[in-house]
Amino acid sequence: APDVTPIRRRVADGSEAVLVPAGDGAALREAIASLRDDHGRRAELGAAAAERARLSFAWDVQVRRIRDRLAGNPHDL
Repeated sequence: APDVTPIRRRVADGSEAVLVPAGDGAALREAIASLRDDHGRRAELGAAAAERARLSFAWDVQVRRIRDRLAGNPHDL
């Protein structure tokens, strides 16, 4: 994925995703090729991203964030 602020806030480079400089086609091709050839790495990244999504977007987490925001205690959503 391109290494831009909105994406960097949502995924951890190297453990949940592979981020490359925005607009750098060569870096993107290299990242895709390295993942294409490394099934284990793809599985690790996918599992870590799925776990983060499960923990970050579970119903109880979202309800708590909404309640906090409504109570005037905003979280970085």
